[in-house]
Amino acid sequence: MDIDHDALWEQAYSDQDRTGIKKIAADNLMDAGSYMKVGTAFVTKKVDEKTGRPSARVMVRLATLNDPEKVVGIQFFSLSPVRVNRKTKEGEDTGKPDTASLLYQQTFNLFKKMAGREPENPTELLSFLEDQPYRVRVIQLGTDANSGREPGNMVVAISAAE
Repeated sequence: MDIDHDALWEQAYSDQDRTGIKKIAADNLMDAGSYMKVGTAFVTKKVDEKTGRPSARVMVRLATLNDPEKVVGIQFFSLSPVRVNRKTKEGEDTGKPDTASLLYQQTFNLFKKMAGREPENPTELLSFLEDQPYRVRVIQLGTDANSGREPGNMVVAISAAE
């Protein structure tokens, strides 16, 4: 197969190309449900350049609850020890914590439940996420015809691996 690689990377996207890219995202969706973390998670600390909010991005390999050895997907989620409230579409504060705040709170409580004590600091909590088994709850986004979003998954909960 002869491909002009330079020309490939420079060509404009066609409607067919865009449809193919969207299909890749849709075909990669995990079913909504609970999954088990498999192996070591990878945690990266970061700071939002705009707001200065510290957070951690976690990459987990996931298996179904029925077969905890077989990896069926990979998910990323963020959590932060600094609470930020969700905003409405109009930018108004809802008074409810955003997902990163909720996942941090859930991880804190899970650590406390499993270790029998509170974590000493946020770094201990991140090490826990890397090494300990736990479940994550995944939902699907952007899958209905009127959503206007690209299809994707989102981690919305962390709980004990029971």
